[in-house]
Amino acid sequence: MQQKKVSVIIVSYNVRSFLELCLDSVTRAVRSLPAEIIVIDNNSSDDSCALVAEKFKEVILIANKDNAGFSKANNQGVAIAQGAYIHFLNPDTVVPEDFYELTIAYLDQHPEIGCLGPKLLDGRGQYAYDSKKSFPSFWTSVYKVTGLSKLFSRSVVFNRYYAAHVGENETAEVDILSGCCLLVRKSAMDAAGGSFDESYFMYCEDVDLCHRVQQAGYKNYYYPQTSIIHYKGESTRKLSARYIKIFYEAHALFVKRYYPKRLGAIYIFSLKMVLALRNFFNWGRYLFSLFKMFLLDALLLFIVTTLVKDFWFDNIAPRTMPPGLFGTTIPLFLCIWLLSLFLNGAYDKPFSLFKAGRGMVLGTILVLAGYGLLPMAYRYSRGVVLFSGMTGAVVLLLIRWLLSLLGWIRLVPRGKIDYKAAIIGNKDEAAATETLLDQQHYNLEIVGRVSSATNDTDQSLGNTADLSGIQQVYNINEFVFNTGSMPYKEIMQRMGQTTRPFFKIHVTDSNAIVGSNSLRHNAEEFSLSKRYAISAADSRRNKRIFDLTTGIALLLLYPLLSFKVADKKGFWKNILQVIGGKKTWVGYAPDLAAAKQLPAIPTPVIPPYPLNTSYAPDRYNQEHLSEQYAENFAALDDFRIVWVNFRFLGKNF
Repeated sequence: MQQKKVSVIIVSYNVRSFLELCLDSVTRAVRSLPAEIIVIDNNSSDDSCALVAEKFKEVILIANKDNAGFSKANNQGVAIAQGAYIHFLNPDTVVPEDFYELTIAYLDQHPEIGCLGPKLLDGRGQYAYDSKKSFPSFWTSVYKVTGLSKLFSRSVVFNRYYAAHVGENETAEVDILSGCCLLVRKSAMDAAGGSFDESYFMYCEDVDLCHRVQQAGYKNYYYPQTSIIHYKGESTRKLSARYIKIFYEAHALFVKRYYPKRLGAIYIFSLKMVLALRNFFNWGRYLFSLFKMFLLDALLLFIVTTLVKDFWFDNIAPRTMPPGLFGTTIPLFLCIWLLSLFLNGAYDKPFSLFKAGRGMVLGTILVLAGYGLLPMAYRYSRGVVLFSGMTGAVVLLLIRWLLSLLGWIRLVPRGKIDYKAAIIGNKDEAAATETLLDQQHYNLEIVGRVSSATNDTDQSLGNTADLSGIQQVYNINEFVFNTGSMPYKEIMQRMGQTTRPFFKIHVTDSNAIVGSNSLRHNAEEFSLSKRYAISAADSRRNKRIFDLTTGIALLLLYPLLSFKVADKKGFWKNILQVIGGKKTWVGYAPDLAAAKQLPAIPTPVIPPYPLNTSYAPDRYNQEHLSEQYAENFAALDDFRIVWVNFRFLGKNF
């Protein structure tokens, strides 16, 4: 048997489309090498294993029955690996065709190197800071978690966590390399005591391995002569409470292992205090970002109502209001207006003037109705209420428009397509990609095709050499690359030509379209996230409100209604689970969702069709009905289905 030069080990968990893109790029890159590719699946539920078995038959697949964690799963691959080099690779990465040719040649020339890491690019083709890091000393960690490393990203002192002393295009020795793409000499790893320490379930396992390789006498090198795309890198993670907790636990374990006991205890305690403070500020910032428009609207409506009231009683109907009367009623009116705005999607992003205006109109109608139900002593003027609502609507719309002009919020007019896109590839690829995007309900205006070849100019906007100019002339928000006519290396180079647009990559002859629409949010898999109505923020909110209000009503009326349900015990249990958010009254079963790649929802109590008929849909028709329900969801449909299937609300679907 020929000695393998490199063993590529990929641990996957529920990232089918990412895995397909990754494997497509890796299989191209290893064609000229004696190599093996090992995929360890941590019990995915998205048919990842079936994809590997059917499309990548040369890949060695280990299908775990549970989620073994990153370290343990990688070690399963190492146990059977035959390569002189081990390449630990995340499934949300893309490697260029010459990746192994360059990196392995460099490693062969430098036997003192134990670990090698490339330059990492994010989903927009920009340099990712976690390509290289320094040993996590106390102050290095403090500067990282307090945000000083980000604020002073070029500072050698404050940004030592990301090894700012080494340039992003400078080949140099560093302490730590990213575990998302880590090429390790097998002999160095053996000398360091083996691969990943399974005590680390997530985070710091790469730090530990790189440190042990250094202790074994080898060097770790950052090698930016080749780059890879990493969609979900550390630069995209938010410092959430969960992340901070895992970050602390992993670093605490590392410190206990490699620091003197007394110094380590001081380090851990101080780091815990700093992280707690950072967590507190994160929550404050998160709550402010979540409610800032809500609070702004409340303030504006209060000011408008106060001014209208003063103007009305000074000029239109002069009289004096009883003390405290306005202060008693205004909180009620504000709550109704704000609730109406919320339910009408006025706070969903991107913002919509139509939704805000509709929310204010309906809210004013409700306020007027509520005003009519108040005791006479609390009714001071219907005109004040009406004109406050009308003026408030104008002010809210005007402020949103001004904020959009300042670039602080994004407004999308009703009926307007969110983004303009251009598809890069030949005619056949462009047609196939456009059809796929349309089938998956991806809301794009396809401006045209960009040719990937200089001699293919027929019915195209231009070729990839003019990408930056095309983006500016046609105001392109998004480019979709096709892998059939473009090498991955060229795709990465073209992504670096322009910084404004977003990018997607479509694996030719596949349903996988992968990209990242934000440096702060997770990347997207469009073959797994179709634009169904049930995916919309307002649909999910309305569905949850329906579940919650119906659940509470049924809980209160249980003694009167339980006799109408076949399974009374199951009915009671389902009510509690729906209120708790573990179940939803109407929906499709998880196995049907997986089969049709529908958006995830809680486990349903009943299916989206009547059960009290002699007709029972077979599997095919169940899938069809479920897809229709997801595509055309409306909260009123849930009410109708619950009404028709009321006697079955105690069942488990």
